[in-house]
Amino acid sequence: MKETEGNVTKLERGFRSLDHKAKGKSCKTKGSPARNAALISAVQKIEHHEFASYGALHEWAELLSNRQAAALLEENLGEEKAAKATLTKLALEGR
Repeated sequence: MKETEGNVTKLERGFRSLDHKAKGKSCKTKGSPARNAALISAVQKIEHHEFASYGALHEWAELLSNRQAAALLEENLGEEKAAKATLTKLALEGR
């Protein structure tokens, strides 16, 4: 969650560097071990999508010579790798 909040902050800064405002929404949930397993799986899918998206956006920022946006997106890519490792660990611990 902490990584996601940091990613959101950096994305907001990136949008501001392009004179745009970022939009989003959040939700909270708690649940059983089965629900937690389903949530971990869903979040892993989201993380994969985020990694692919941040990678493409990073390349575009580089092509546009927007070093600020590229640096922020590169940070997010590193954090997504760490999130993937954390989620994998959580999933394996739940066996």
